Amino acid sequence: MVLFIIPGRSRAFQSIDLIQGWFEDGHPPFQNVDQPKPQNLSSDTAPPIHTPIWHAMITNLPTDWYRSFDLSFRTVNLPEFVGLTVLTGVLLTTDRKTWTVTRRAYKTSEFVHVASDYAVGVGNGISQLGFVSALATYGLLAGDRQALRTASQSVEAVLASGVAVQFLKHVTGRESPITTTRTRGRWKFFPRLGEYHKKEPKYYAFPSGHISSTMAILTVVMNNYPNEDWIKPVGYSAVALLGAGLVAKGMHWYSDLPLGIAMGYLFGNVVSGPENLKSIIAKKETPLNLSIAPMATNYGMALRLGVSF
Repeated sequence: MVLFIIPGRSRAFQSIDLIQGWFEDGHPPFQNVDQPKPQNLSSDTAPPIHTPIWHAMITNLPTDWYRSFDLSFRTVNLPEFVGLTVLTGVLLTTDRKTWTVTRRAYKTSEFVHVASDYAVGVGNGISQLGFVSALATYGLLAGDRQALRTASQSVEAVLASGVAVQFLKHVTGRESPITTTRTRGRWKFFPRLGEYHKKEPKYYAFPSGHISSTMAILTVVMNNYPNEDWIKPVGYSAVALLGAGLVAKGMHWYSDLPLGIAMGYLFGNVVSGPENLKSIIAKKETPLNLSIAPMATNYGMALRLGVSF
């Protein structure tokens, strides 16, 4: 693989007014806040859904991380940031008691035990891969571009949020309940990589990757199918059951969940914003752009990975 850098003129990333309006005013992700919504929009006048490029789920990642960081630390979003911090702090103070109660129910109730195992199984990577694969297969066979786009964006959102979550896990190094040596879990910041991977449950609790990836996929699906009213209640119920199941099985504390949910929601929206918003973002100048293309070398064929800025 050949990596090359394309130097370019320095450009400042312009603020994305529509997303900022959404965070400021609470507009739903699919609402167009700059233009009046056309009445009686038919399929003939609706914007076309383009088939995603196969590598977009990878080459879009640097820009996804940049946008997510940019949105997270704007002063206008300070109330949400403070609220998330307070909620996590409150749950942290009660973690031992809430985990003990949930764990006791898991051990004494067959229903809770089975339901928790099932919920966690639905939220693991294999189940998510199966869902995305089924959606992509249907899209290919039926020629459904919306399904293909949803599958591609789901993978992109999971990869983007997954890398961010893993980074925080390696920074915080919090013990999971099942292996805890302290009342609410020891925090060993920046554990050694070898030690981390040998004894992951001792370091991977904060934040929850299961719930982050599940929330990311749910957000992408909701954004791509905004008229399906059943998706939200079913999806949010599934996320709640997953969170309780993760605690019941001793994989996470309740205080690990809010940040995971928030990260999944954020990356899901950054990846799968409304079509009019995505087209506006695409025209904005962004700090990084990746490209993948085949190339011939003296040693045979190779993939060229380009980074422009």
